[in-house]
Amino acid sequence: MVIELPKIILKEKAISEIPNLLKNLDMNSILCVFGKKTYELFGNRILDILDDYRLEKVYVDVCDHSTIDKVMRKGQELKSDLIIGIGGGKNIDVAKAVASYLNIPWISVPTIPSHDGIASDRSVVSKGKTKYPVLGNPPQ
Repeated sequence: MVIELPKIILKEKAISEIPNLLKNLDMNSILCVFGKKTYELFGNRILDILDDYRLEKVYVDVCDHSTIDKVMRKGQELKSDLIIGIGGGKNIDVAKAVASYLNIPWISVPTIPSHDGIASDRSVVSKGKTKYPVLGNPPQ
């Protein structure tokens, strides 16, 4: 059995490493998944360091099928070849699920160090009051 671990960068100002990761992935069109609060705190900084790429941002409030479908349609429309999930659980879970459905890589940029889904291959999706896991792919 082989277990591949994603590259994890833990350091101050790790966000500045994103362009270096992208150089190795040969990406052009990027879809960034934010929550509104995450965007207020980190959005401009992340968009500034990604200004060499064609990118679009979407905001999510919950990780449910409706939100995943909305973000997936946006990714298809843009012909995104990478998804970046920025923030806490729901943002990263939506990015993870969409990347899996579109069969494209994704990068996890957690802003909460205790978040346990930063390197996992599962999203937690809500359906009403029930939450269940959806299998995807680990981040790049």
